[in-house]
Amino acid sequence: MHRALFVLPFLLAILTVACSSSGGRSAPERTGTAEGIINAASATAAAAALPPVTQQDLVGVITGGFTGLTIPYTATTNGSFRKQPLLLGVLDDCANNRAHGLDRGDEAYWPAVLGDCYTVGDATKWLWEYTDKRIFAYANQMAMRYMRQKLDEANAGGAGLGDDYWQLVVGKIYTLTNITTPVAATPLAGVSLAH
Repeated sequence: MHRALFVLPFLLAILTVACSSSGGRSAPERTGTAEGIINAASATAAAAALPPVTQQDLVGVITGGFTGLTIPYTATTNGSFRKQPLLLGVLDDCANNRAHGLDRGDEAYWPAVLGDCYTVGDATKWLWEYTDKRIFAYANQMAMRYMRQKLDEANAGGAGLGDDYWQLVVGKIYTLTNITTPVAATPLAGVSLAH
């Protein structure tokens, strides 16, 4: 009962916003709808409890998203957003802690590694928004889990990045409220990624 009292005002506020939107996607997929927001939050929470994401997991999903896809230069000048080999190269730099050649003792080392991980997440969010292919939303949520793993590794290595940093990153590139976010589990069995 106590939980219901907390959730009820939140849901009423969301429903008020949801009722004012129109057109576009179906109600559960429209930005700002109660169901869309709740499903996205549930998917994010569920994804955190899943086994670790590997580089190969992400490569497979990103490659699947790029199948049959050509993005013109006029859509974005950022090559790692529109070209699969470049994006997979940035992912490889993130996965292997290349840090653009910096030594592990350099104070810019972990920010450089995490910057590459951030680019992968940012690219998958942009690709989802540009293509409307759910597989990129799925890739985004997997990239979030992968970057969190890297952040934990960075903090174990002395990076000292607090929860404020992570919340900022999640809010900027890993919060997808305009879809019923697929839970980013591996393998893909049973997940419909059609748009």
